[in-house]
Amino acid sequence: MLHSLSKSVTKWLLKVGAISHNDVALYEYAVYTFFFSMLPLTVSICLGALLHMFFEALLMILPFVLIRKFSGGFHLKSSRVCFFVSSLFLALSIEFIKLILMHKSFLFCSILAVMSTFIIIILSPIDSDERKLSLAEQRLFKKVSILLSLFFLGIYFILLMLKIWNCAASVGVGIVIPALLQIPCLFRRNKKPSS
Repeated sequence: MLHSLSKSVTKWLLKVGAISHNDVALYEYAVYTFFFSMLPLTVSICLGALLHMFFEALLMILPFVLIRKFSGGFHLKSSRVCFFVSSLFLALSIEFIKLILMHKSFLFCSILAVMSTFIIIILSPIDSDERKLSLAEQRLFKKVSILLSLFFLGIYFILLMLKIWNCAASVGVGIVIPALLQIPCLFRRNKKPSS
């Protein structure tokens, strides 16, 4: 579906003269990448609306997307499987926010947010097999990952102090998700080839 949409947008750009024939493949890839990167936000907003937690879903996805962009982590090979697993994972994350709010589990959420921040600081960045980061990119991505995770952790604690519970839980879970996606990469790195 995204490939078809990307081709349609690229054809339209070509038709209106915004791009040349030589740039079609490049723009098709760029449009596809843009749409694919917008999927978590779109899915989260839709799930949030369905689960009557639109605002919480939006607050959860912002730290997740921003931190994940620079921290990296586990990726699935198939974009279809990725879409379905990500949708399920985001739905479970929204339900987790509901549980935190229902049981007023802010100490537990705080412990998870702090631990997740440490995981992000220690492990970031994790590059993918498809795109290896240069040494300069690794340094930059590490700094940005650290700054973003600490920034959102600070926001989380400010929201807690202000007793804006639903926002705090959402931001806290938004910090936890990218850390969770880094943990499987630890096992992949430590896996030794069998002889």
